Amino acid sequence: MFTKENMKKIVIIAIVIFAVLQLNPFRIYNNDRTEEQTYAKSPQTFSMDSESYVLGSLIEGRQYSFVSGLGRLARPQVTEKTEDWFHNVQMSYKMFNEDWFYDGQFEHYFSQLGAQGLLFRIMDVALGSMSGVDKLVIMQTFNLIILSIVLSIIGFYLWKRFNLWVTVFFLIGTLINQWIPLSSINLYWVTWTMFLPMAIAAVYCLKDNSSKKRKIIYMSLLTLAVIYRCACGFEFISTILIAMMIPFIEYEVTHFSSIRKSIKNLLIPTICGISGFIICALLQFTRYLLDGWGFQEALKIFTTIVVKRTYGNLNTLGVYNEELESNLKEPIFDVIINYFNTSAFNIPIGNTYFEMKYWMIILVIVIAIIALIYNYKKTKDIKSLSIVIITFISFLAPLSWFVLAKGHAAAHYHLDPLLWQIPFTGIGLGLIGYFTSVIFYNKKREG
Repeated sequence: MFTKENMKKIVIIAIVIFAVLQLNPFRIYNNDRTEEQTYAKSPQTFSMDSESYVLGSLIEGRQYSFVSGLGRLARPQVTEKTEDWFHNVQMSYKMFNEDWFYDGQFEHYFSQLGAQGLLFRIMDVALGSMSGVDKLVIMQTFNLIILSIVLSIIGFYLWKRFNLWVTVFFLIGTLINQWIPLSSINLYWVTWTMFLPMAIAAVYCLKDNSSKKRKIIYMSLLTLAVIYRCACGFEFISTILIAMMIPFIEYEVTHFSSIRKSIKNLLIPTICGISGFIICALLQFTRYLLDGWGFQEALKIFTTIVVKRTYGNLNTLGVYNEELESNLKEPIFDVIINYFNTSAFNIPIGNTYFEMKYWMIILVIVIAIIALIYNYKKTKDIKSLSIVIITFISFLAPLSWFVLAKGHAAAHYHLDPLLWQIPFTGIGLGLIGYFTSVIFYNKKREG
């Protein structure tokens, strides 16, 4: 795969992705409609609440030692008043940017292992005496660069497995929305970790008949990528694991020999992904025990974290939070309908907006799917069948989180629409690109 010519293509795709995310040529974010939907004016202020926990971890590392609080996130607790929580968020940025000394209390965040804190603490130390403002820009730009590289690998994979049309449409579907650009630089969400397992799977599946050594290496990388993603937060993990399987499924469709062999080949990466998730969950539980919590207390915290994101009754756990209970009680059908009605993008045109909601995009994709199924029956073009199947699987990826993690989905209508991009919208538009190429090919052949 990594020939000089292929690397050139990957670099070109990465530059295009970086430029679109950085320059925002269609003003899809930084407009009033997007601000209303995401509570943000720009990527620099998107989800400050979450990012402040990472900055707080860096502040704690600066004030005490590199290993102080390592394995969880935190932020300065300047005020304990619930209604003034945003003051703590703002002070986290101010302290980091101006390198303040802070010896007060920290608000600890125990819902994940805080692997972002480790990564950016290393960068914080490596950048030395540089100002906090410059460090933050470099860290956010680092996120953007890595995301561009990871997405370019997936784009290149689609080019090799299908054609350039698919890659171009994949990039349009992935980049022309507010959700990826707004989360792309955020130190908490580290969006590139959500696509990394799929990118590793894509590289692996580009080569036929992998040796045992190569298989062990890539399956190990896959497991580590899932562990690291989970250590940055268990959010969206069902979506990420399904997305990871797409290259493997595409390979089995186009190289099909027997159901038994395909099941065996798909079982190995599935086990790797689930193992990564379980290993990280065990590491997090162990972290609670190392903090001095008893087994029952650690189990209660862990169970609470799971229940408030999925289903159940927090009151039975001794947790009384009206907002969380309201999210858990919201009907699953209403949650899913809300995500179908979410805006995929808003493009300002004069005094109005060109807006498309996800149900509209899905409808167009379904029409293209019907046409490609007809084309497969007529021509037996295996790639038509393959891209239809992986589009359906990619649709299940975001849907899995909306269903399995209904509590989280009901609480984050301003954020979880990001899941439509991992990777359904990109793959779905890639299918439209493939259908377009079939039309052009047929016309050329007939002409």
